[in-house]
Amino acid sequence: YAFDGWMMNGAAIEAGSTFTMNSADVIVTGTLTPVTYTATFDGTGGYFNGDATITSVDVDAVFNSQLKKPANPVRQGYEFLGWTDTEDSTETINVDNYVHTTAGNVTFYAVWKATFAYYTINTYYMGIDGEYSETPDDINKTNQGTVGESVSTAHTALTGFTPDLEKSVLEDTVAADGSTVLKVYYIRNQYTVYTDVQGTVTPAATYYYE
Repeated sequence: YAFDGWMMNGAAIEAGSTFTMNSADVIVTGTLTPVTYTATFDGTGGYFNGDATITSVDVDAVFNSQLKKPANPVRQGYEFLGWTDTEDSTETINVDNYVHTTAGNVTFYAVWKATFAYYTINTYYMGIDGEYSETPDDINKTNQGTVGESVSTAHTALTGFTPDLEKSVLEDTVAADGSTVLKVYYIRNQYTVYTDVQGTVTPAATYYYE
């Protein structure tokens, strides 16, 4: 509380003023006003009011009074579970009837549960010119994974092709916005035609598998 001053008989007494005592007791009453602090609601990766730039909201926290919390934040790929007053905690607390009894500011942090998001697997087959096209030969967007967790894929055995382990991206973390892309590359095998003239074997030509 903040001290406002003194009152006597319902009237304020100005600081430094004097009064004359009569032949009776008097009661001088001190007046106090609850201090207003700030309660910050941190979206912890989420945002408020449909605006991705609003990642936290401040509200008044009047001492010994119930505060008014903002509308719940949103976060793509996550379910909002509630609020906690400890950063990085997953244990929620009830702030619906929260009464501010701390002489200072307070921060609440959003608690989230990761949900599923789609990710893409692009497959590339080396062309008969020995080059890869910039456009995938196959695009699979039907894969789902838990946001924030790792997903992976693998090469399959294909006649005439060898897995390109150097270019392939076979593992990544699932992004909430569906932007995760795994890439599977296959090298087209080359085969050589040899000529055998009276026991002398000579490579004549090399061809890519078709």
